[in-house]
Amino acid sequence: MTDRNSIVKIAVISLIATAVIAYIVLNSKSDYRPIVVGDKAPTFVLPLLSGGKIDLAKERGKVVFLNFWATWCTACKEEMASMQWMYNKLMKKYPDKFRMYAISIDSSDVPDIVIKYMKDNGLSFPVLLDTKGRVKEMYKTTGVPETYVVDKRGVVAIKVIGPRDWYNPVNYQPIESLIAKD
Repeated sequence: MTDRNSIVKIAVISLIATAVIAYIVLNSKSDYRPIVVGDKAPTFVLPLLSGGKIDLAKERGKVVFLNFWATWCTACKEEMASMQWMYNKLMKKYPDKFRMYAISIDSSDVPDIVIKYMKDNGLSFPVLLDTKGRVKEMYKTTGVPETYVVDKRGVVAIKVIGPRDWYNPVNYQPIESLIAKD
């Protein structure tokens, strides 16, 4: 009898453990939903590399270009020159209607590596520091580079996974159209 009771107890415990694990796995997968075009952009406050902070919620009324990147990312470096060109072009034409923020996911609490990277590559657009990956998690990025263009109402209007050639009118004109739209 004792062996039979032990087997029943083990079977019941195994069933309960399996049910708990299945519940955790199924619920964790259902919580993961990537941010897509048409979603409200998650708001955040992050420190600027140059000092101060940016609160995305306070950027309503502007088109905001958010690019997640890292200094170790080769594909990020490939698109940065064209991002700088687009930043210069759109900020000159729409200084009160456009913002660009490159969100560095480098984990170092010391921004020296990011400062050196920006200087070495001749980049001047604003950089936000997401050293703990909190905003990266909010946006559920799949990697770097990844870009979100948020419209004036705070809604994701464009999402780009991977590098993009921002010199190409096919890529920057949709952003300019969002800015020009009232």
